[in-house]
Amino acid sequence: MKKDLEKRLREARETGQPWHVVGSILQEWTATQLHGTNVWPVATKATDLSELMLRRYIAALDRLGEIETSHALPPASLLPPTFGPTELAIRLYGRDPVAGLKALHALKQRKMTLRDLRVELRKSEGHAYEGNRARERTVLVATCTEAISIQAKKLFGRGTVAQRRPSIQYFNTIGFEFRNSQGFIVGGADLYVGSPLYGSNPLSTIAQSVLMATYLPAYYIFLGPELRMSDAEHAVRVLEVLQGRSVGVVLLPEEGGAVVLRRPESSRKADRAKDYLSILEHLSIERGRTVTGAA
Repeated sequence: MKKDLEKRLREARETGQPWHVVGSILQEWTATQLHGTNVWPVATKATDLSELMLRRYIAALDRLGEIETSHALPPASLLPPTFGPTELAIRLYGRDPVAGLKALHALKQRKMTLRDLRVELRKSEGHAYEGNRARERTVLVATCTEAISIQAKKLFGRGTVAQRRPSIQYFNTIGFEFRNSQGFIVGGADLYVGSPLYGSNPLSTIAQSVLMATYLPAYYIFLGPELRMSDAEHAVRVLEVLQGRSVGVVLLPEEGGAVVLRRPESSRKADRAKDYLSILEHLSIERGRTVTGAA
């Protein structure tokens, strides 16, 4: 049975099915299994997503089902294509059911954006909205992390997985590593997201990405869904000025997928994986962290 679960989940991810397809497979499977059966190791391996993210998928589906039932809507009539905005719309529904239901319908029809949702949340939460910025940041980063995980195989080949890089002093705090099926580091990336969460200039640390790229075989910067094509094109121009030719640029649109504006140029630079691991060891914000797994 677990092999069947793994196959269905893997096929859903590899064919680019939306989050709710993956969640529905898990929801269906967990409902039919004996209490105590641990499906999460199989599910995380098949999807390259964390157990926490997969549990959030199921929680969101359960809540959407409750909302559909309470409004006498057909099953699966409220299934927005992207997960991050869905969580925000569910949160909005908890504050204002009328506005929340309207937002869920609009997301389903691709007529509402993350910016629109944040405006509605400000209206519904008032002063409490400022205190919820951290939660909003978590949702945004989780959405981008999922998208980057999907792109890992496309950018670096089958078997590649993406994982969060430890936070490092003096470098972009939202970083990623790409590792092949043997666990060796094959590349890295930084994630840039838009204001108001990260200030008026979301590309202010791009020079840090250029420096980090010198330590890894290949490097990308990903621009989150709050940024536009014009921001991505500006990033390309800045990289040219900085002579950061080993850095690629990928835009993560709100509707899903990815737009690769620029791929990193290959160069005959020395293998600096040991230098990279030394940076993690000495500058990681998590003091005392033991770093292993270098090529």
